[in-house]
Amino acid sequence: MTNRTFHLMPRLALAATAFVAAHAAMAAETPVRKRLPPETDSAIQTLLDWQRRLDGDTEAHVIERLGEPDQRLEMPSNEASGEPMHTLKYRLSRHSALSIIVHQGEVAAVTITLVPSANESGPVDH
Repeated sequence: MTNRTFHLMPRLALAATAFVAAHAAMAAETPVRKRLPPETDSAIQTLLDWQRRLDGDTEAHVIERLGEPDQRLEMPSNEASGEPMHTLKYRLSRHSALSIIVHQGEVAAVTITLVPSANESGPVDH
């Protein structure tokens, strides 16, 4: 993955997360959600609700609740405010991660990437 592509990923994740948060009610009405097993749909809804509760929370409060992140990645400044942004990245499993984008000390977006791995006991990829 090129460096340019890597830097675009947080922006794409921010846009996708904002879309999901803004359209949470609509997400429950999508055809695929209606076809999922009830426990899967319930798990998705639980994650979406949890993500929404983090929006606007302070970085200090997130770190108090989740601990220090595994990585802190600097991002380009926000185009609207000119203020710097960064991502707090937490490992959930070998290939899965929780990314929290922080702008002006508050959570601006939350992205959970769940990637199943056949070998979860292996080393954590960085």
